[in-house]
Amino acid sequence: GCEECHGPGALHVRNGGRYALFVGEGGETEALCGRCHPQTVADFKKSAHAMEGVLGCLECHDPHARQTTKRTYTDNQLCLQCHAYQGLGTEAAVREHTYHQYDPAGSGQSRCTLCHMVPEGRTNQDGGSHNHSLMPVRPIESNLAGTVPAPPNSCAGITGCHDGSIITSPVFDVDNPDTNERLQILYDTRYGS
Repeated sequence: GCEECHGPGALHVRNGGRYALFVGEGGETEALCGRCHPQTVADFKKSAHAMEGVLGCLECHDPHARQTTKRTYTDNQLCLQCHAYQGLGTEAAVREHTYHQYDPAGSGQSRCTLCHMVPEGRTNQDGGSHNHSLMPVRPIESNLAGTVPAPPNSCAGITGCHDGSIITSPVFDVDNPDTNERLQILYDTRYGS
């Protein structure tokens, strides 16, 4: 209920009904979210975004709408407004970084989250938990997990790019160790090891 995040209702009444009880100042939001989402918050705290204090849970998530986010995974606006200082504010720069066509219309190509927030399990991009370290998951990590089915990586799996959902896109089988090894070589060539 409300008190899980906002504190005891009696204090709310005592303060004259003000919103002062909302926990969310000075990093408290992440601690509060971590009560129910400990692994997600732990992963997020490893990110440069959290360490530099430039992004928090509430920039993307609405605490009153549990299954939805303020932004969709096809929306690059939040990412590009901050990363423009790195030169990623132009169509050409996005194409060079992703090796894919720039796609502001929303069909799914060159979306920051497709590589930087890979699903943690074999759920689709629309549902389930996603990696919140905001770092790409290297292809070889699918092999290192040692499980079948293998966990998705940023190049293969269920991100909506190379999983067979786009007819013109090559399919990379995340359960095939040879495919992941070849993708890792390509990944290292483009982005470094």
